Amino acid sequence: MSAHIIPQDTSVSSRMYKGVIAFIVAAPIVSLLLLVWFRFGNWLTVMWVVIFYFMIAPGVTVGLHRYFTHRSFEASLPLKVIMCFAAIITLEGKITTWVANHMWHHQHSDVVGVDLHTPLEQEGIRGLLYAHVWWMFPGRNADPKLASHLTYDRVVQFFDRQVLAFFLGRALLPGLVCGLVGYVQTQSIQVGTLWGIEATGWSFVLVGMVHHFTWCINSICHVWGEQPYRTSDNSRNVWWLWVVTLGESWHNTHHAFPRSSLQGSAWWNDPSYCIIKMLEWVKLAYDVDRYVPTQNRRDAKRKSVMT
Repeated sequence: MSAHIIPQDTSVSSRMYKGVIAFIVAAPIVSLLLLVWFRFGNWLTVMWVVIFYFMIAPGVTVGLHRYFTHRSFEASLPLKVIMCFAAIITLEGKITTWVANHMWHHQHSDVVGVDLHTPLEQEGIRGLLYAHVWWMFPGRNADPKLASHLTYDRVVQFFDRQVLAFFLGRALLPGLVCGLVGYVQTQSIQVGTLWGIEATGWSFVLVGMVHHFTWCINSICHVWGEQPYRTSDNSRNVWWLWVVTLGESWHNTHHAFPRSSLQGSAWWNDPSYCIIKMLEWVKLAYDVDRYVPTQNRRDAKRKSVMT
């Protein structure tokens, strides 16, 4: 076991951690099944869920990934606070843990027994499922010291210390607020209760969407797709996921140029990059393009084309 991997344990805290992971994985699936079964919601509801998805998902793609992990650009203090909040409410855990795990992945990508979530850990569909979600259940994480650049970041450390409070708030507040609104508008406890239950259910579905599209990068983007660039791993570019992953599915390109704020082939097929550029335009982000590779660098790293 590597010195930078915290091994599996059987302590009470570890069992609680696994219970939280099981809840986070199961709650969106159960919620969606119940919402469909009881015919909660309509096309307008689905539209709002999709809109909120594209509002929240940048907390992972822009915040956790491109800023906190790879430091692809610089951020003002207000933007850092916003990104911390957006990251925490996606319920993907502590910022430092997420960053350390991802940095470890880049250092040992697809090395069996070392990379935390490589599909090569098991064969076939089992490997895909392991990389997608099952890797979290043993309770192993990379040493947070790998994210040493965040150790003395007061904003990040504040949000990490309050992760449980944000978890409970994220789980309970949508239902409580919508339930209260329903009661105030109709003066009916029954209507308020139904609004609250429906809002809670759709809120968990929203979390599940963010999680599964994020996890697709670990699983699908290391199994299927194209490899235009030379890397030491199985990272792939998966074109049919770029919209829902906000550009993160250009994964082979990302592994070839990990610090680049642009992961797509151009701005138009990388929504996260578009968001970063808009933040630059309003003076919240800067040094956005300092690591974006030139065309010469891209050409130099491309695989040779056999003729």
